[in-house]
Amino acid sequence: MSPSSHNRGPDLTLVAGAVPSSASDSRPAPERPAARELDWSVYMARAQAGDREAYRRLLEDVAPYLRSIASRHFRNSGDIEDAVQEVLLTVHAVRHTYDPARPFGPWLVAIANRRVVDGLRQQGRSRAREVVLE
Repeated sequence: MSPSSHNRGPDLTLVAGAVPSSASDSRPAPERPAARELDWSVYMARAQAGDREAYRRLLEDVAPYLRSIASRHFRNSGDIEDAVQEVLLTVHAVRHTYDPARPFGPWLVAIANRRVVDGLRQQGRSRAREVVLE
């Protein structure tokens, strides 16, 4: 192949307000991550003020996101659920440390990543000492 065949041309950019041709069907557009994170921030701020319903919604809304983070590191569905539960327990224990003036997403992801690493370390220690019997 010649060097000119690798030239892909200029990068494509999406113009504000433009609708891609594939988006012309009647399905609703997927929610933007920034909007979802704003909702989570509002829910957490309300939860800190004592709103139980907002706290319940927050935990229900973040669980699938946390599963996706955990599934990148664990193969077993039990390990994934254990990691999600550990994150949710940690969020509950440290919810008073969240600052509503700051974004919720990075705060949550930092907690999730730490709990995932803890889970991986625990698996490593277990596998080093245990022998599988068949």
